[in-house]
Amino acid sequence: MEAAIAPVELPEVSPVYDTAGLVLAIQAATTDFHTRWDAILGFTRTGNIRTAHWAEVKALNRRVALEIDNGEYKDLKPVADFVARLSESITKFLDRPIRWRPRVPTDPEADEALSRVQREVFGRLHVFVESKLLSIPRKDWVKAFEYRGRGSTFDRAKVIQTIYDASAPIPGPALDPQSEKFLREVRLLVHDAIREGGGELVSDGWGCRRGSSVGR
Repeated sequence: MEAAIAPVELPEVSPVYDTAGLVLAIQAATTDFHTRWDAILGFTRTGNIRTAHWAEVKALNRRVALEIDNGEYKDLKPVADFVARLSESITKFLDRPIRWRPRVPTDPEADEALSRVQREVFGRLHVFVESKLLSIPRKDWVKAFEYRGRGSTFDRAKVIQTIYDASAPIPGPALDPQSEKFLREVRLLVHDAIREGGGELVSDGWGCRRGSSVGR
């Protein structure tokens, strides 16, 4: 019982990350997510991604609107899809810290420290993505599901595409307020997770001075 409530010992070494690399990771993940779902919804054609039948899109829409089956239908899983894209992209970022403190670790030490940070990050992603894609825009999912009659297939797909565009915008060179807000939210999520995992994050100016750090 005493062991269960004892403070978690952090690694003796800390990976240090630069925010600039995180921005590129988020950009890659969101681009991949939109490419996939534009094809799934039938707006583009991509060789290895199937376009879902209109009835499947409606079935997915129904599950999101009614908050059943985790907002998934068959292989149409927007939350899991986006979490997978973010996880893959952010893992590449986390695997390449810009330096270590207070010293260069041994391979086992590096593996332990990186794994701890990655677990903290990934443990937070699902809740965040579910909120952004499903919970916050729920009224728009309901609106999409209520379309009936001629043209409803396109109208429904267009609303879903708009939800994704607004909820997970692709950060570009010139950030609009929506993209900046999304980027800041993901950055802060990763920032806090890195800190809790024993790592440090060097800021590019969003919230801290350049060169400042957070961590143990």
